[in-house]
Amino acid sequence: VAKWAQLDGCTGAITDTGMAIDLDASVAGQETKIERYGGCPQSAVELWTMGGSGHFPELGPSWVQQILRFLAAHPKK
Repeated sequence: VAKWAQLDGCTGAITDTGMAIDLDASVAGQETKIERYGGCPQSAVELWTMGGSGHFPELGPSWVQQILRFLAAHPKK
């Protein structure tokens, strides 16, 4: 993620957004923490960390919605 931030020209550090989402159906609650780099002129650079998930998470129905929401909020310029 640091490499993407560098390539995108981000000037800020990565910080915790305080937001969490539910992507893994096998883990109760909102297990995915979202961190974001600041000062990104092109788009958003985020790190989504799935706490308690295995190597192959059981992606629930909301993961498609969450990915599409992110992409729609950050269109390619």
